[in-house]
Amino acid sequence: FTDNYLNKPEWSLFNWSMVHLAGWYDIFTTVQIRTAMGINETAQINAKGQQILIIEPTGHCGGGAIKWPNATYGSDIMDNTYGPAIFQGAFDAAMKNTLFDIHK
Repeated sequence: FTDNYLNKPEWSLFNWSMVHLAGWYDIFTTVQIRTAMGINETAQINAKGQQILIIEPTGHCGGGAIKWPNATYGSDIMDNTYGPAIFQGAFDAAMKNTLFDIHK
């Protein structure tokens, strides 16, 4: 089995920074990892290398039938740490009409 996920033409449609959130035991984790990697490697200039992937210690649907310990850990990090800084950086870059670097 080979999966040539980096050569998907849809990655070239992206031209913005994103934060991707997945769970260790999520049924979609592999797809989310490949999406973040594909966009980081082959997207347009504003998206290429500007993706952040957070994988938290949960499964799919943290609020569903299975009660995962620390089910909000990744969301808490986004809400309290990365989110405010990312939104402020994106706003400042937009006000200056400059490229926003998600890693700064």
